Amino acid sequence: SYEQVKKGVAIAGFKFKVLTKDKPKKSQLDNSRDVNTADMFTIGDLSDKQLGRIVRNPAFMAEYNHLVSPTSPAGQSQQGWEFEMINRLKKDASQFKKRPIREYLDY
Repeated sequence: SYEQVKKGVAIAGFKFKVLTKDKPKKSQLDNSRDVNTADMFTIGDLSDKQLGRIVRNPAFMAEYNHLVSPTSPAGQSQQGWEFEMINRLKKDASQFKKRPIREYLDY
């Protein structure tokens, strides 16, 4: 806001009042990420979309199917499998050593 400063009837200047807004808390920020952009939480700078392609690869599924019990939710559906494997890749990629993880993108 502003206020006029007068000397008599003439305006001699202005007084400005500037307020700052509080920064939103972290929980109020939009937590969605662009799945096409790699970040510090992806392995080897692979995006979520690329990790999804890797875990849907038939060769990957054949080689790592033993990691999931058939009775678990990941063993019951394709979406469950994909979610579980992407999370495992992000958490500890060292358990996936049968071939370099990027090779699955080439199939």
